[in-house]
Parts: sequence; C-alpha cells; structure tokens
Amino acid sequence: MLVLTAGPFTVIRTRPCILEACSLVPSKARVSLKLFLYKSTPEVLKMPVHRRTLLRLLSFSGFGGLLNAQSPITSGPTSLPSDFEETMQRTREASIKFGNGDPALMKMAYSHAKDALIMGALGGYEQGGDAVAERLEWAAKHFRGTRNQSFERLAAGCGGELGYEVFLEKSESRLGDSDNFSPTILRVTHIFRRELGQWKLIQRHADPLKPRA
Repeated sequence: MLVLTAGPFTVIRTRPCILEACSLVPSKARVSLKLFLYKSTPEVLKMPVHRRTLLRLLSFSGFGGLLNAQSPITSGPTSLPSDFEETMQRTREASIKFGNGDPALMKMAYSHAKDALIMGALGGYEQGGDAVAERLEWAAKHFRGTRNQSFERLAAGCGGELGYEVFLEKSESRLGDSDNFSPTILRVTHIFRRELGQWKLIQRHADPLKPRA
C-alpha cells in the first residue's frame, strides 16, 4: 500500500492509483511528485479513488498546477513566468557560491518550513528549515573551491503554488583536504513553492550522474 497526501487527507490506495497519479504530470516531474507522495498526516481517509476524485485531490493538495506544467523536453521550448525564471537563476547563483564554501545565498533561497527537505550529494537527508540550514552549513565546509560550474536544464515548469526544475549540474571542485579539482556531474531536482508571494526552494535532491548499468 502507498500513501497519497492531499491537503488535510491521506488517501491510502494500491500501486495502480499512484501510477495513475504520476502519469498525469510531465515525465521529468514524476520523481519529484513521488517524493511528496510518501508523506503522512494525522488524519487518514481510506477510500476507493476514481480518476475524477484523484484529479480533485491533486488540485486541492497543490499538485494541480503540475498537471498543466509544461516540460521543455516533452513539449519544446516554453515561456515560464519571469519571477520563476529569476528564482531559478538566483538558485544557480547560490549553488556557485555554495561550491566555494559560502552557503548564505542557498540558505536564503530555501524555505524555512517544517517540510523543507534536502537530499544532498554528500548522502543522507535532512527535513525541516533549521535542519536544512545546519546541513547547508556543514556541507559547504567540505568545498575548498569550485570552477567551471554550469547548469544544463532538462525540464522545468510551474503552476499554482508549485514549480520544479530538473537539471545537470557540472563542476570541478576541491573537496576536503585535496588540492586537486575533481570533475563532477550531479543530476538535480529542485521543487519550489510560493510562500508569501515569493518562490522558495522546498526540496533539493542531488546525486552523482552514473553510466546506465
């Protein structure tokens, strides 16, 4: 059994329902959506979920915007709202600063909400605004310089109160005590939420890109 959280309700259904939910959003956003599905709330509602009900639940929970979000990979070039583009650009600038040991801009980009989440490339995860801030401080200390940093967007979209970006983050960094710059390519998913009129990073999931087995 899997869990779909929709507003104040948690709908428990079997895998086909979850697969249908994921099939309703652009392919590059499905992983991000699945991460939000594994979430519990105190109030649990067990019921059969038909397609129409599922659409309403997704819309009520804030995922309705993602149903219409367009992905440049699947739909060709699209124009995203300027404020969302600016937010993604500021987040990339924050990543550059972070790679040189300064987490300040990334901490500003992040939500301070209890459901803020980071799954960084150094392993593990942290949840909650304070825990995420501490994680960023800790992780930034591992970097002793980064160069040739670039970002290759694979998909992005926004609608309602949620937005996402999926991209490859390429760089050469000196980590720990090493004096050598090591090349790295991370596959990254960012999820944003509008809070008090501003887009805030609510989740970052990053891990090294590896050849397909």
